[in-house]
Amino acid sequence: MGFSLVGYNCGPATLSGSFDNMTNTLTSTNQPMSGNCTVNSLSVQPNPAFTLS
Repeated sequence: MGFSLVGYNCGPATLSGSFDNMTNTLTSTNQPMSGNCTVNSLSVQPNPAFTLS
């Protein structure tokens, strides 16, 4: 993951997180990234749902 905002350039970085199959939600919190950035909270509910194999 990586992103740029005016004055900031964060990432790319590999984030650790967890996936809840019952709610189809991928979450990650307090993940450091390059550029002195931190992902405080990330919650993703993909549509269509992830397929894990």
